[in-house]
Amino acid sequence: MAVLVWAPESAISHMAAGALWSLEGCAQGSVDLLTHRGRRPTAEWITLHRTSRLEPFDITMIGPIRVTTTTRTLVDLCGILDRDGVEPAMDDALRRGLASLPRLRWAASRLGGRGRPGARLLRELLEERSPTSTPPAGALESRVRKLLKQVGLPEPAPQFEIRDHGKLLARVDFADPDLKLAIEAEGYRYHSGRMAWQRDLARRNKLTTRGWRVLHVTWDDLTTHPADLVPEIRGALVARVSGRT
Repeated sequence: MAVLVWAPESAISHMAAGALWSLEGCAQGSVDLLTHRGRRPTAEWITLHRTSRLEPFDITMIGPIRVTTTTRTLVDLCGILDRDGVEPAMDDALRRGLASLPRLRWAASRLGGRGRPGARLLRELLEERSPTSTPPAGALESRVRKLLKQVGLPEPAPQFEIRDHGKLLARVDFADPDLKLAIEAEGYRYHSGRMAWQRDLARRNKLTTRGWRVLHVTWDDLTTHPADLVPEIRGALVARVSGRT
């Protein structure tokens, strides 16, 4: 609020805006300020980002705070973060309906010209997502999707609904319905507590009794020993193909 009193024509942006929007991976820190005026920061906790392209539709309000829209925030984040930093935030915004692929593509065409920091990364992220793609439900699923692509494995359908005679049994992170193979990306903060544990066991029982195999992937699997994970996933796919034939 103090920064915006000092620069009322500006807006909170970049990582600070991501934190205000509670985007995945955006932590609170210094106050990022997007401005088109030649100002100089008056405190070390202020990070100024100067731009010649700051339109009224790039700015919105969160309570009394002027902040860049999620679309503009994601574009700006591409200029200061690498893929691992931007991708979880983008997927989070898409999943929660805070941004859309058409709006991001329009922003990329307007702001992502040659020479702009992060323009190439923004184009790559958008090219990898078709207009009908389903954003993964968190950074963990993003890593799983990226790993499958890197090793040349076929990507199962994301956020797949498994039904039995029309009744929803479960929504799994990834699935190959032909092989009845489900891959679940397990993050501790989403699966903690006895009630959640009991609910997950009952859900898994429903799937296994109907011929589904559920393969669980954890954050530790992906970050500590991903090389061990690849043959495990490939083996599950091969086993399912052999069992079907």
